[in-house]
Amino acid sequence: MKIMMISSEVLPFAKAGGLGDMVAALSAELARQGHDIRIVLPRYYSVDPGRLRRLERPLGVPMGIEEEWCGIASTTLPGTDVPIYFLDNQALFGRDGIYGSKTEPEFSDNLRRFTLLSRGALQLAKMLEWKPDVVHAHDWPAALAPVYLNTLEGE
Repeated sequence: MKIMMISSEVLPFAKAGGLGDMVAALSAELARQGHDIRIVLPRYYSVDPGRLRRLERPLGVPMGIEEEWCGIASTTLPGTDVPIYFLDNQALFGRDGIYGSKTEPEFSDNLRRFTLLSRGALQLAKMLEWKPDVVHAHDWPAALAPVYLNTLEGE
């Protein structure tokens, strides 16, 4: 089965709580059972781009009447062959913090940031010509992915 994991956290790249641990462990176990797992998350400031492989094409993501552009970088989940794709948009994700920072406990544009994650993950699947059987949207930052899948992105 092809399973896309969309998450704002994946250990060891981004962790604020238990979500990062769970997504990494679940992805590794499902891959061990023979499933084709792909993980999509933002490339935050803390994720070293020098340790990632950059895809040549940028990704255009429809955002209402506008379009956001992301670079795409990839690596594998440590200890596995599970690909992780990072949406690289420094204006939205290049910050010190996942959901907020010490000076701004909750980023005022989190809705836009995680809309880009949700819609961008689905656009990435199209770009990769990979159609998942299951889209696992982890927690509120990925909550719009099923909405987009059932409306604008559905076939």
